[in-house]
Amino acid sequence: MNKQTRPNDTESILAAAKALVPVIIESREEIERERRLPMRLVDALKEAGVFRMTTPLEWGRNRSDQPIAYR
Repeated sequence: MNKQTRPNDTESILAAAKALVPVIIESREEIERERRLPMRLVDALKEAGVFRMTTPLEWGRNRSDQPIAYR
């Protein structure tokens, strides 16, 4: 996924985040041991648009509301 094809609507971002569940589960021991997210997971969350959901609107957030962003 490149910058032009990143999901921008709430449902697409949530679907992309849900698709990462196996990667998150696979990384759980490393996360616990290192006490941080592995960069491959951070990059995947970024590509999925997850971090954009909590960005202020004036800084380019999509139109999702905060309760949905934290789902």
